[in-house]
Amino acid sequence: MEDRKNKALENYCNSSENCLKSIESSLSIAGHTKTDLTLQAEQLNNAERNLNQIDEDLNTSAKHITSLKSVFGSVFNYFKRDNSNSKSSPANETDIRSTSDRNQWDDTQENYNRLYTVDIPHTRALSEETKVDQNLNEIKIGISKMKSAALDINQELERQNEQLERIQKKSESTDIRLKAQNQQISNILN
Repeated sequence: MEDRKNKALENYCNSSENCLKSIESSLSIAGHTKTDLTLQAEQLNNAERNLNQIDEDLNTSAKHITSLKSVFGSVFNYFKRDNSNSKSSPANETDIRSTSDRNQWDDTQENYNRLYTVDIPHTRALSEETKVDQNLNEIKIGISKMKSAALDINQELERQNEQLERIQKKSESTDIRLKAQNQQISNILN
């Protein structure tokens, strides 16, 4: 009977140690995922910043196009003064802007490791029952850290998805404005 109990305790101990190793591996993967998401967030912020700059440049070019229309219209009217008394009216451009709340998800890998790593004690001298109890406690802590890591990653993914939607809308708007301004320039030159 005592042998069965000892064998069962040994199996539980081995099983809990394997579980702890799996948790440690999962937390390591979560740490790498968080690092990748941080890099991706920087790239998205740069893309959004560049789109905002393009939008500002389009506003400036719209003013220049309006000035060109005015100049060419004046010149055209000067030569056509006798033929007609009509004046060309400048086109109105719509300024499409979107503001965004940029959250920086700038925890470092070290902070992440501090928050989400599990220390696996190497205690062969402890009794099998104590090892099992200690491992179960470590498993509980590890699972709690995994949950926290998963929630952090999920929150960042949601934030990045919202940012991607903003970037897509800005890109589409910028593309439409750019095509319209190209058409206006073509009309002025022709």
